[in-house]
Amino acid sequence: MPTPVERLFAFLGRRAGDAALQDGFNVRLTPQTLQQVFDYAILFNTVGRGASRLGGAPGPAERITFSPRPRQIDFNKAHGAYRRDEIVDVPAHLQWSAHPVFAFLGLVDGALEYRFGTQGEAAYRLCPVTRHPEQIAQIERMFLLWYEHLGLPDSLEPIPPKPALEIDRSDKMELIRHYLREGDQGFLFDVLGDHHDDVVMWVDWRESDDDIVHMCERLIRTGDLSADFVPNEASAALFIVHCGVRTRVPYKGADADRDTTLVTLNAVLAPGYEIRMCRESGHSDTVAFLPLSAAQWRDLDRALPREVEEKFMKLSAGTAIFS
Repeated sequence: MPTPVERLFAFLGRRAGDAALQDGFNVRLTPQTLQQVFDYAILFNTVGRGASRLGGAPGPAERITFSPRPRQIDFNKAHGAYRRDEIVDVPAHLQWSAHPVFAFLGLVDGALEYRFGTQGEAAYRLCPVTRHPEQIAQIERMFLLWYEHLGLPDSLEPIPPKPALEIDRSDKMELIRHYLREGDQGFLFDVLGDHHDDVVMWVDWRESDDDIVHMCERLIRTGDLSADFVPNEASAALFIVHCGVRTRVPYKGADADRDTTLVTLNAVLAPGYEIRMCRESGHSDTVAFLPLSAAQWRDLDRALPREVEEKFMKLSAGTAIFS
């Protein structure tokens, strides 16, 4: 059985040293064309896109994640075990993945930087820099596929094209049904993305765990869901309060973690509500979750069972998303 790396290479269909790798494309990968992709992401306020069978077959090139601006990660402000005296600079970059393979293309001091990992290195800073000709060739081909798919550079005209779909945000369930029937990863990030807070909740890997509960309450509006940390020298002590019942989140170690918080919150809300993960968001440091009433989930499961299964994952005691 081929390894994930071998499947990736087979999908892209090119081998190392193939000078014709970029044949058929009308552009070359340069710092300038990479910056154009970043400009596109900023102009259209998008963090990701999906395109089924881009390149001719299923594979990692089908989904791209944009981080178009450099940023700093201040670990002094991180929670629990992640906190340390360190500030990490993360350049503007693109990401593709087919777990456990992750590929990144960054712009560092005006030069291209290629990163490629096969051990699930899902963050730019964790993925090793590569100078391997074959891996660089794969990243370049994925970039060129997306450069043409996004219509660059023509799509950077000063007046953005009018959206093909007029979005009515007054009916949350209709937005979700549209995403299930016709939407792709682009719809998830653009219409339901983290610049909106009225349909799904976007949880960052560094999120304060009590804020996860507060985000959920803003969406489902029970009127009696809250959370608070209680000072405890030995270990993290987060309590979730719902319907008058106070539940301590059972963290396995001394520090809080997002997975345990989400699983416990889901159990606390049952049977009246349920939280499910948006599968198409699960390739980056920030993941989308959809909390709905049990009745709303039943309606979706009955009307669109295949689509719901494809796009949403149920949480269980063994769920590991961030860990």
